[in-house]
Amino acid sequence: MTLPTEVAHLIDNNDIEAAIVAIGKLMESAPDDASLYYERGRLYWRMECRRKAINDYTTSLSLDPSSPAKGALAQAMEIMNFYDKNRYNP
Repeated sequence: MTLPTEVAHLIDNNDIEAAIVAIGKLMESAPDDASLYYERGRLYWRMECRRKAINDYTTSLSLDPSSPAKGALAQAMEIMNFYDKNRYNP
């Protein structure tokens, strides 16, 4: 599913919170639409809500194994698993 023009307009205007709410409303009528979970996950990631983003990527992937969420989830996990040993006290 492609995002409706209204949602795309919210994203273009950087009104991420309103776009997340709008996608949530779309999910009520299409709860098995993997693309909606993927898109909402991308928005959560932009807001630095990492856990919510990863949850949405995981849900998207479970609904559609060929979803682009597969790459997004792998990238998110790589970022979350990174740590710099030099930043910790010895």
